[in-house]
Amino acid sequence: NGDNDLGSYYGMMYGAVIVGVVGLAIPVVADSTGAFVAFFFALFWIGSPAFAFFISRSAETEDRLRISAADIHVLRTIARRTWHYFETFVTAEHHNLPPDNFQESPAPVVAPRTSPTNIGVYLLSVVSARDFGWISLSDATTRIDATMSTIESMPRERGHLFNWYDTTTLKPLYPLYISAVDSGNLAGHLVAVAAACAEWAEAPAVHLQGDFEGILDTVTILDESLAELPDDRRQLRPLRQRLADRLDGMRRAVESIKAQPEMASIRTINLAVLAGEIRKLAIAIHTEAASTQSDTIADWAARLEATCEAHVHDAHSDDNAVEALRAKLLSLRERTRRFAFEMDFSFLMRKERKLLSIGYRVEEHQLDESCYDLLASEARLTSLFAIAKGDLPTEHWFHLGRPIVEIGFKGALMSWSGSMFEYLMPPLVMKEPQGSILNQTSKLIIKRQIQYGRSKNVPWGISEAAYNARDRELTYQYTNFGVPGLGLKRGLGQNTVIAPYATVLAAQFTPRESVQNLARLRRLGALGRHGFYDAVDFTPQRVPEGTDHVVVLNYMAHHSGMSIAAVADAIFEGRLRDRFHSDPVIESAELLLQERAPRDIPTATVRTEADERSKDETEAESPDTRIVLNPLKALRSTSVMSNGRYSVMVTATGSGYSRWGELAVTRWQPDPTEDRLGSYIFLRDSGTGDWWSATAEPKRAIHEEVRTLFSDDKASFVKSVGSLRSEVECIVISEGNGEGRRVTLYNDGPVDRHIEVTSFAELVLGSEASDNAHPAFSKMFVETEIAANKGAIFATRRKRETDEPDVAMVHFVTDPSGSTRDAEAETDRRAFIGRGRTITEAAAFDPGARLGGHSGFTLDPVAALRRQVRVPANKKISLTFWTAVGANRAELEEAIARLDHPEAFARQAMLAWTRSQVQTRHLGLSLADAANVQNLARYLIYPDPFLRLPAESIASGLGRQSGLWPTSISGDFPIFLVRIGDVADLEIVAQALRFQEYMRARGMMIDFVVVNEQASSYVQDLQRAVETLCENSRLRGKELGPRQHIFALRRDLMDEATYKTLLATARVVLHTRNGTIFDQIERAEAAALQARDALQPAGAAALREPSPPAPQTWAQASFEGSADGSGLNQWNGFGGFDGDGRHYVVRLAGRRTTPQPWINVVSNASFGFHVSAEGAAFTWSRNSRDYQLTPWANDPVTNRPGEGIYIYDHNGGRAFSPLAAVVRDPAMTYETWHGQGFSTFRSKRGPLSMDLT
Repeated sequence: NGDNDLGSYYGMMYGAVIVGVVGLAIPVVADSTGAFVAFFFALFWIGSPAFAFFISRSAETEDRLRISAADIHVLRTIARRTWHYFETFVTAEHHNLPPDNFQESPAPVVAPRTSPTNIGVYLLSVVSARDFGWISLSDATTRIDATMSTIESMPRERGHLFNWYDTTTLKPLYPLYISAVDSGNLAGHLVAVAAACAEWAEAPAVHLQGDFEGILDTVTILDESLAELPDDRRQLRPLRQRLADRLDGMRRAVESIKAQPEMASIRTINLAVLAGEIRKLAIAIHTEAASTQSDTIADWAARLEATCEAHVHDAHSDDNAVEALRAKLLSLRERTRRFAFEMDFSFLMRKERKLLSIGYRVEEHQLDESCYDLLASEARLTSLFAIAKGDLPTEHWFHLGRPIVEIGFKGALMSWSGSMFEYLMPPLVMKEPQGSILNQTSKLIIKRQIQYGRSKNVPWGISEAAYNARDRELTYQYTNFGVPGLGLKRGLGQNTVIAPYATVLAAQFTPRESVQNLARLRRLGALGRHGFYDAVDFTPQRVPEGTDHVVVLNYMAHHSGMSIAAVADAIFEGRLRDRFHSDPVIESAELLLQERAPRDIPTATVRTEADERSKDETEAESPDTRIVLNPLKALRSTSVMSNGRYSVMVTATGSGYSRWGELAVTRWQPDPTEDRLGSYIFLRDSGTGDWWSATAEPKRAIHEEVRTLFSDDKASFVKSVGSLRSEVECIVISEGNGEGRRVTLYNDGPVDRHIEVTSFAELVLGSEASDNAHPAFSKMFVETEIAANKGAIFATRRKRETDEPDVAMVHFVTDPSGSTRDAEAETDRRAFIGRGRTITEAAAFDPGARLGGHSGFTLDPVAALRRQVRVPANKKISLTFWTAVGANRAELEEAIARLDHPEAFARQAMLAWTRSQVQTRHLGLSLADAANVQNLARYLIYPDPFLRLPAESIASGLGRQSGLWPTSISGDFPIFLVRIGDVADLEIVAQALRFQEYMRARGMMIDFVVVNEQASSYVQDLQRAVETLCENSRLRGKELGPRQHIFALRRDLMDEATYKTLLATARVVLHTRNGTIFDQIERAEAAALQARDALQPAGAAALREPSPPAPQTWAQASFEGSADGSGLNQWNGFGGFDGDGRHYVVRLAGRRTTPQPWINVVSNASFGFHVSAEGAAFTWSRNSRDYQLTPWANDPVTNRPGEGIYIYDHNGGRAFSPLAAVVRDPAMTYETWHGQGFSTFRSKRGPLSMDLT
């Protein structure tokens, strides 16, 4: 008969039951000892109909998933968040097509392109959204109709859409290509959509009764969003409570409709009214809070109102509207199905292999050589559809490879990359009968994915996805990832990228495990506004320091669509699969899916994870961090950071410069002896009065411990003084032009500490060359302004010429903890440091001293901000000092708005790290290479003898700067010179060019020179090769500016004087015959260490751990007595005239200085000097600007001398000087006689008197 249940089998085989009963009854009645054996005989016969029933069943299409109500709730909510991607970005602007992806960071960017797969999964999502009750049936119909109208108007080839289209113009993107798998996905999904339209058209009145759970999905998201809103504002609490009450009311109202569905048409109106109230409350909260979280609440409230209105629309459709809807659905059923079946797949098959080519290159009229040759592939949907349609022979299915991998004593099919995508995308619409090889494979690979994630101690779910590497436009890169052993592809173990959508796909088979894994991913921050982000990257070389993962802030359209469809299949028991297989054409090919899982497991030979980690395939080494444990004793080390416009150089001791393009923002000079110019952070203990710099220089503390860490994107300075530890992290911001320095204070002691944190930097805001030539004049044109709250300092440079660039600067502080007080600011350097002092004894740190708040044209501008903070015991606190530049005040205000919030530094640090990864990736440099380039850069920043010519060669060869001009080299920039004499060494030149490009990208202005020194008979061949390399580098670096600073010269075409001057001028001279660049750097550093150690006996004191004297105030250190004016006329407390008035005499005691700078100028037509009252002298020949014999600081504040006379007392073991500017001794008096043509300095120290003229 036609019945196929267990009862019918017993009816057909009742004789077997009789045999069993009789066979058992006879020995039992006879009380025979064979009754025990007869029992098993009878059991076999009686159970034989049941056995026949079970072995005669056709394979079931899918297990009924055991899924709890709680898991259903979680999955529905995730799917609803994911649908937000499509309802946000599928707009008329994109012709109702889904944009390929949306990237949130560093700036929100929608990719205006789409593919057939994107379109197919979007249409599946529309059907699912209607099934979930998020949109009305009318809205679903309208969306499908709009998208179909668009794709029907787009150019096609043999029925196929091209691989990519611009969503704004609908033009195909070149090169024109037809992807077999993309077309198959679209065709299969359109068949499922056609079936849905037919299903809805069959009984539209029934399907207008939507699923009210869709409303509750949005209510749950609103509940979660409200919980995430910080409860730190008292005025928001009443609004929050009212909104929470309305949400509870909405939940009760929906439950009442579900309990009485016959009242739905009336009560849905009440839902819409209640949703409107919820939206108004959400808008009020957002108006008050104005935060990202409040914006999210307002957005979801609007979505809730739209969902409720959709249910109202469906509940109140009249007969005419229903009939019109039915007609439209029938039309859509025909259009979607026709579009799918118009695709011709026959020409995509390589007939000799009976396999589908990957694709067809339209313009070349040629199939790709590569084919899809595995059954475990995303292309099996294409194969099934094409076979069912008759475009491919059935033999094609059996030509697909079936390599097996053993998982838990069972066999699973291997794929190419071992990704979830390959295994679990086709089951979105394809049935996988229970017991079949496909069904068993899907379950086993999920099991293996879970095992692999557990072994790595990360969430599971690996598939193709975006990952944390970017191109030069900062767009995330995308590739396929998988589990080693599941895929045939090599190198799968080198990356650990977890794609949340892969877990959602697995919910079709393992919903409980999937929900648990998604909760873990959510705790990692992987959930965003549009569902889960595309990936979480755990690969060490792509993860910033201090964390083990990075969330890839990107959403992909096809991953979002697959996620929604997978949840729909999991919750609605494979409804999309049923729709696809309801098409008679697809049903005719279902037998192909019944292939049983093999009993024997002929496992394929696969590469293990250990095999894949061969040396030549390792993607990159761990990030290199240069650690300088004692910067004061170690060799000089520098780090250069830049965003391409704004650059910062810092030394390991904390000095350095900030530049914006070619303009100096702060003052700096490459002093190889002292590093006391830069942007500094100072700390002062309010309790003790002790103060020190947070970096090794310029102010040391007793028993301090200092270390510096340089990574490619950040510099960190760590100093411990007693129980207080500080860390200064310096970065260059990516969104704008500027830098950030985050100061974190750790109090490891048992009591609270009150610390004053003070920033300080000397301002230039102009040409560095002009500032160095005449700093006092340059300073006159900078105007400063202090904000009313003293939390920011603004500075501008007044232009002297119309063609000078506009430049403005702001320096401000952000305190994430909110516990700062006593804001202070200063922009007058003299007021901060004090006349006659240095930065190490600044007046700003005298007991009780406060920053005076001077502003305007201070004639010596600085930016100094001070905050006092309380650092609780065993706690930490952070401040961030920002410096930003721009062309005008408006740009500065924009920078403040962008940076003045607690999360800004973390965001900018992440962007800086990302920029570093992009830059090194583009140049083909590893992070270890970048660290070595930074080591090389210090030889170009500072004059250093160890990579230059020997001193005697420089002395004999150095000519005038104009001697370089015949080679087109100006001589204004440091020169990096490479000599080559053999074509075999070209790789060293290529490497040097990459290094030069790296340094140029970091804002270093250097001239790179290659000198071809090969013999004349072969010189031309080598020259052509060198010039080709140089030209390629120029073209690559054209975005860095019009002047590429790359020169390829021939030795045989240069005169001897020019050649020697070039070599003598270059700060770095390498020869390719001496080995690689790194080898030569290592030898230079070894020589520097040897030279330093050779000075150890004589300079032992300098190399010992610095032990500064006990802190003393300026007043305490002053001479107890005071100079008097006896014997002088017109005495003013500092000086007066002698008896005949021919000499002016200045008398100073201890540390006293004249109130204003005072100098005596002595000169004739060809020679001269000037000297200050304290003895700071400067000598020149011919003219004082171009022919300076000794340096002139031109600094009225510190009055730093360029000349000096020292006297050493062997008995006392101390050095002193008759010149107060050279050595200040608080126990000495100084008298200076200035006359016409001379100055005499007289001083006395104890019994010793000194005269110097």
